[in-house]
Order: sequence, then structure tokens, then C-alpha cells
Amino acid sequence: MILQKLKQVQVRNEKIIRGVMHSASLNITKNSHDKQSTQGMKNYIPTRQNAPNSSRAAFMQSENT
Repeated sequence: MILQKLKQVQVRNEKIIRGVMHSASLNITKNSHDKQSTQGMKNYIPTRQNAPNSSRAAFMQSENT
């Protein structure tokens, strides 16, 4: 019983880590891209459609449960 619970926790932790690593790599590519196009970013107004974190947060939430 305890071993089964530990296994579940381990799998969940691996999913969380994978999600965090994925987010980090997305942020790195996004940041390097932003440096090249800062002129366009000055006029950037985040809305619900183009907010990158809203869907990612929802995805992470679904992964964690």
C-alpha cells in the first residue's frame, strides 16, 4: 500500500518536473526571440487569446491532478 502510494507520488513528481522543464525551455526560446524583436513587443498588448501562460497554466493544472 505504502509502496503503491510512493510510486504514484513519484510519477506525479516526474510529470511536474517534465512540465516545468518544458515551460523553462519554452521561456528560453521565447526570450531569445523577444530580444530580436523588441520593437514589436513595445506595442504588444496581452489579451486572453495571446497570453501564453493561460493555456500553459491550465495544462499544468490538468497534469498535476
